[in-house]
Amino acid sequence: MRGLIARDRGHFDDAAVNMRQAISSSPTFWLGYVNLAGLLRLDGKLAEAEAAARKAVELAPKEQETHSALALVLMDKGDKDAALAEMKKGIDADPRDAGGHLELGRLLARMERFEDALSSFKTSAALNPNSEPLVQAAGASKNLKRDSESLDYLRQAAQAEPANPTVWITLGEAELARNDLRRANEAFTKAESLDQQTPMSAIRIANAYAAKKRFGDAYAVFTRNQKTFDGNSDFQLAWSDVLWSDGKKPEATAKLEQVLANAGETAQVFESAGRILEARGDISAAIQSYEKAVAADPRTEEIFRAHIQQLNARLPPRSAAPTASAN
Repeated sequence: MRGLIARDRGHFDDAAVNMRQAISSSPTFWLGYVNLAGLLRLDGKLAEAEAAARKAVELAPKEQETHSALALVLMDKGDKDAALAEMKKGIDADPRDAGGHLELGRLLARMERFEDALSSFKTSAALNPNSEPLVQAAGASKNLKRDSESLDYLRQAAQAEPANPTVWITLGEAELARNDLRRANEAFTKAESLDQQTPMSAIRIANAYAAKKRFGDAYAVFTRNQKTFDGNSDFQLAWSDVLWSDGKKPEATAKLEQVLANAGETAQVFESAGRILEARGDISAAIQSYEKAVAADPRTEEIFRAHIQQLNARLPPRSAAPTASAN
């Protein structure tokens, strides 16, 4: 469990260490090797990931997940034919596993074989009706330039899993893209009503409106969710970003500065602010924010050191900020 928590926070090294500990206490724990392979793959350690995935296949050759884990590693290594062959082994091991057909569809989509991918997504949805294969089918149809079909899959997805706010947002984005504001608003309103625990739905909806230059609608989303998420840094930084996109730079800067003033010792907030400042071209302030992230969490020093040096090189000599130093 600790390994998966670390993974979700982006600490792949910590997650891999914890997963190896779990495996050492139970050497036949094939799912542990599957998770380890995924962690190592995300961390770019493909040789180690392949070894872990092959061990998983060795321990559980009839489990679809082991073949999927190996296929994803092979795909990242550029061996498309081997990846596809391995994924099909997983299908053969359990033809009625909806997850296997879903993973096959994703792999085929990465290969830009969208018609074949669509077929796999439809099979997955037939075996286990839920939103994910239908959302993926919508993406494949979109790539095939079949927009009406794509929208139909998204509407099916919303009906298959009506309590999933992410599906409603995806549908709303599609409706907004075709300028059907009424249906977009209906989908977004449904999503907001389903997700009052985190600011992520509100942020994504506001960004969707902002991308279409509907800034008034974006501000309305922030305003009606302000009381709920007023102390949330992600919510405030997203609001700042929309203000910046709308040309309201003083207001955007003031909101970002307020987030930093309340950040305390939270490294993630300084990192997020640094990326925003860098995107806005304020390199000196971005460096300072990254430095504060390192001070708050020294484990990030190795991650940021080279990047801070690159940013310093873009500054006039008198403005250069000090690089992070290892302790």
